[in-house]
Amino acid sequence: MKLLILGAGASWGSSNVGKLPLLTKHLLSVLRPNFPKSWGLISDQYAKAHDMDFERIMDAMLDRQDPAEARFMNRELAYYFEHFVPDDQSLYMRLLNEVDLSNVVICTLNYDLLLQRAGERCGKRFYVTGFEFDGDGQPLPRDASSIELLMPHGSAGLVDMGYAMEDCMVSGGSLTDIGQATYQTRLCLHQKELLRYYKANELNPIMSFIRRGKNTLIGDSLLKTARDRFADVCIKANGIAVVGMQLNIRDKHITLPLIYSRAPVLIAVARPALWDVFSWGALGSRLTDTGKTWLEAFDTIKEFLRRR
Repeated sequence: MKLLILGAGASWGSSNVGKLPLLTKHLLSVLRPNFPKSWGLISDQYAKAHDMDFERIMDAMLDRQDPAEARFMNRELAYYFEHFVPDDQSLYMRLLNEVDLSNVVICTLNYDLLLQRAGERCGKRFYVTGFEFDGDGQPLPRDASSIELLMPHGSAGLVDMGYAMEDCMVSGGSLTDIGQATYQTRLCLHQKELLRYYKANELNPIMSFIRRGKNTLIGDSLLKTARDRFADVCIKANGIAVVGMQLNIRDKHITLPLIYSRAPVLIAVARPALWDVFSWGALGSRLTDTGKTWLEAFDTIKEFLRRR
């Protein structure tokens, strides 16, 4: 079994043609003018100082301890991410069309829907571990023809249809999830559908905040299932390919399973930061750094995933 991990650089580097979402750097510069009554209230001075560090912006916003504001801004963040679709030249399209994924588990750390919508266009079905239930709330078994998809940070399109947002509360001076999943989740892929939920004030995304710890107001127990499965796959995999991801020590639920795994790791991370280079060094001889972008390393990754 192979594991393919897709970080922000996978979406940002997925096409040289189509329109792509900003995922961290400069994201605030897009949110402020598009959502003037929420994100737009962040001062020019603060925004300019932290435009390259979106996690710090989220920390400051969430530290106000206002769950109503937090849920509203997270909805708008999800609404922004869901506007993008993969073009014909997208590497997500190539991945699904050209690579045999029958023995591959895909883990995406991104909130956008580029991969999922590529699957819809290619006629591929994903089994989203932790979010597939029957009418009685029991986990559905995975169909052998489906591709297992892990979303340990959630997604803009993962919507909890039965969650009462008013139940979100502040406890002990910090934002707290109620801890009860409704098991009425669904992965919405169509823009019109998500727009309808957004306008009706019913867009309740299971999407962890872009901040330290990657916590969330909704569905934290469901995300934990995906994170536990990620750790399990890291242990069992005989090879791990990583695209466009920084090895961020703050995301321990991702970093530690990678470090403790014994599988060889192939990375395609263009121009990693100095700290990122040092962090990847923790993998020692298990690491193969292509030194290339996803596009440049696509055939190498394709061959790596093909090996049994």
